[in-house]
Amino acid sequence: MRSRNKIQLNAPAGNLLSLIAAVDAGADSVYIGFKSPTNLRNLPGLNFSLTEAVEAVDYAHQRTTRVHVTVNTYPTDHQLKECFRTVDNADEVGADAVIVANLAVLEYVRDRHPNLDVHLSCIVGAADSAVGRWLQTPRSLPVRPVFLVPWLLHFVSKIDF
Repeated sequence: MRSRNKIQLNAPAGNLLSLIAAVDAGADSVYIGFKSPTNLRNLPGLNFSLTEAVEAVDYAHQRTTRVHVTVNTYPTDHQLKECFRTVDNADEVGADAVIVANLAVLEYVRDRHPNLDVHLSCIVGAADSAVGRWLQTPRSLPVRPVFLVPWLLHFVSKIDF
């Protein structure tokens, strides 16, 4: 584990050329996204296919730079499986960590991919009923004041926990 006293640079890399530039400039880690709606920056010309991600991870790891994969969207219930597949793919390509914005995805990483480090995105929040259920379990985060968006609070209040 790296020292917590040292400031570390985690640079964005929207494509292989920007990843190479960040790694060669000395970034401690880079974060990438897949060409997928599970990535907040899912824009034309940005992001990585699985094949490109393998090449990117290999390049970074050869130079002792860590690679984080973003899974930083607010999925609804029917979109969670795609987020879970993205986590599976991140592990498959050899990423070191995932950056998540959804607590159900956080739990999935913890339960299914304990070798992956997990970082919470600066936009972390709740937008699906699975988060409501997870927050009520004894093994979840020890946080009790929970703020939910009004429509989700109404939805979650109808779930039998």
